[in-house]
Amino acid sequence: MSKTARERFDEKVAYAENGCWLWTASTNNDGYGNFWNGDRRDLGNGVRPTTVMVLAHRWAYEQFIGPIPDGQSVCHRCDTPRCVNPEHLFLGTQADNVRDCATKGRRNQLRFRVLTAAIHAEIRGRYTGAYGQQTALAREFGVSQPTIASIVGGRARSRCD
Repeated sequence: MSKTARERFDEKVAYAENGCWLWTASTNNDGYGNFWNGDRRDLGNGVRPTTVMVLAHRWAYEQFIGPIPDGQSVCHRCDTPRCVNPEHLFLGTQADNVRDCATKGRRNQLRFRVLTAAIHAEIRGRYTGAYGQQTALAREFGVSQPTIASIVGGRARSRCD
C-alpha cells in the first residue's frame, strides 16, 4: 500500500527543541525543502508524466492552515528556511518578505558572493571527497553546494586578492 502525501511529509521532518520542524530531505540552493506532493504533470506526446515538486514550507502551510492566495509568499517567523512548522509560517507579499529579511539582518546576497582566490585554495585544500562535505563547506562559507562543487572541480572563478 502506498503512503499518503502526509505520511511521506511526516517522515521527512525532525522536531527541534526550539519548535522548528526541520525538513530533512532535499533542499533547493536557498535551503528551502523540496517535496513531491503526489502530483504528476502529463507533458503529452507520449512522454512519461513527470512529478511536480513543491516547496515543503508552502505545502505545510496549505495543509495545516489553508490556501495561499495568488501573489502571497509564505514567510518564516523563525528565519529558518528548512522549517515547515505551520506555527512559524505567515503570509506576506514578496515586498513584505524582503522587508522582514532586511529588518532581521538576513539580507546578504550570498548567492552572488564571489570568494577570493585564497578562500578557493582553502576549500580545495580541505576537501577530501567525503560524503556530505561539499554541503558542510557550503554552509561554512555561505555559498551553495554547487558553488563548492565548481571550486573543487576547478571551474569557479575567484575575485583577485
